[in-house]
Amino acid sequence: MDRSDQTKIGIAHSKAKGVQWGCHGTILAAQNKSAADDFAMALRPLILELMTKRRCGPVLLARELNKRKIPARNGSEWHPATVDRLLQRLQPSLSEDLGKAHASLTKKLYDEWQLKPK
Repeated sequence: MDRSDQTKIGIAHSKAKGVQWGCHGTILAAQNKSAADDFAMALRPLILELMTKRRCGPVLLARELNKRKIPARNGSEWHPATVDRLLQRLQPSLSEDLGKAHASLTKKLYDEWQLKPK
């Protein structure tokens, strides 16, 4: 009997005793998701500010975050894919707030234009 067979037998005995397999991975996944959500919410005001200034795409946002030396959650540089995952995490509330910010900016610019002497 080789080691593989011994492992299979040991696992079968443990399962028969009611040992639960894989529960630690579920706990870690929930902790990682929570940490990623918290990180995204911490960056939300900056992302909203940048997107209001028309730096909307993942490429431009990644460049701006790297230029400001803001590390990604894992401590590395930002890439368009990481920014895209961050934006997905912040939806749909980010879209709603971005719409409000654009409306406010448009009104402000219109009011300034109306006040100019003709």
